[in-house]
Amino acid sequence: MDSKTGTPVILVSGGNYADALVISSAAAKQYPILLFSPNGLKEKIRTKLAAIKPVKVYIIGGEGAIRLKVKEQAAQITGLEVSMRRSTMPQ
Repeated sequence: MDSKTGTPVILVSGGNYADALVISSAAAKQYPILLFSPNGLKEKIRTKLAAIKPVKVYIIGGEGAIRLKVKEQAAQITGLEVSMRRSTMPQ
């Protein structure tokens, strides 16, 4: 997956396929959709986030699917405030 530097990134729980399906339309905008585990961001995802240097990061899913650790890791890697949304397409 090649993404331009600065492209917004979408993080979605790999354990909740409904959230991933709802946000799949983001592919039309060529936003990378990266799946995370309940335990946080795996090394491959952290490396990809650092390489893309996104201008925005969206974490998609309900409160039960997203742990604070995911938001903290994404914010630390990107230096951004991470926006959390409930299964909606970013505007």
